Amino acid sequence: GETARYRDRAASIAGLPVSNLAGAQLADYLVDRVRVWRRYDRNTILNLFISLTQNFLTIFAGDPGTGKTSGAEIAAHALGLTTLDRNLGDAQRSLWKEPSDANRFLPISVERGWTSKRDFLGFFNTLAGRFESPDIRRSDAFRQLDAEAKAGFDDIPFLMLLDEANLSPMEFYWADFMNVADSRTSLSSISLGDGARYAVPESLRFIATINNDFTTETLSPRLIDRATVITLPAPDRSSLANVEPSLDLDTPHPIVSRSALQAYFGNRPVTENVRAALDEAVDVMTGTGCAVSARTIRAMYRHAAAGAAVFETKDGRSPLCWACDFAVAQKLLPKINGSGEAYRSALEAMRELAEERRWTNSSRTLERILTRGDANMGDYAFF
Repeated sequence: GETARYRDRAASIAGLPVSNLAGAQLADYLVDRVRVWRRYDRNTILNLFISLTQNFLTIFAGDPGTGKTSGAEIAAHALGLTTLDRNLGDAQRSLWKEPSDANRFLPISVERGWTSKRDFLGFFNTLAGRFESPDIRRSDAFRQLDAEAKAGFDDIPFLMLLDEANLSPMEFYWADFMNVADSRTSLSSISLGDGARYAVPESLRFIATINNDFTTETLSPRLIDRATVITLPAPDRSSLANVEPSLDLDTPHPIVSRSALQAYFGNRPVTENVRAALDEAVDVMTGTGCAVSARTIRAMYRHAAAGAAVFETKDGRSPLCWACDFAVAQKLLPKINGSGEAYRSALEAMRELAEERRWTNSSRTLERILTRGDANMGDYAFF
């Protein structure tokens, strides 16, 4: 009966109509939707959806109050993932314990002390003969995704939010997903501890929000290598006096398909201009003694190639300039973690390159790292 229920759910999800928006029209729609709640510039918004499309894990970093958690909620809402239940009929909704459980955005509050997937997903209690979970919606979601994968359907995104993700070491409780972060295949799967394997389809994406203070854990280099780190802009002060509109969860919104996102924000041909600019940045970065993996370089190429094709010219900076800036700031600079005068000199060389190339985000980040490191006995780190 349980298997049939998941199969019926998969059929219901697969039968939902998706938005016919594509290309530049899709980009315009997403920008307008996000700007209802956040006055980000167009390129910043499109950069977010490039990352969500291309990366299994996107990390939102920044000071408290910069809207990391709400930013994830807004992205999911813009994609139609928070009102999917409103598109279902009564019979279809009855397949879920609560109709809202059919939605494709699942926020998960990480707690201090998580050490394994037992804390994140739960475990199979062999004595009781049942699966026990801190929140059954999590294990239920993976069984649902598995049923969809077996039905050959993975076109509606599923977004999980790991809120305050580094209150516990991510590489411990999220370890099973580290191995499938690069790409999903028919062999990509996880175990919930019940002896079965559950597929991890392309439709699944994670957003993790993190803070950096004495209460949190440091992200491992292995994890950083598999993620894109987005530092969200500070809130627009002109909007702080206004009451922020709440998400409209009663009205069904268009569902944006994974295939539409992939077609516009996914892989593009990597031009020689993209390759040359990013290779120069990687060469300077290796001067710090940091090893830049092939995985990181490929991810930078992909991100910049997509950005150069969809960004607008703004503040006198070309789409290529914006694209390379985001790629460096989000994939390369998070690796910074070292000390000493020689390390500082290498970071200065990187900052000079960023200023010469007009990579404003990267230049600003490097200035912050240098200033903070100078005040911290020459210890320089991104986080």
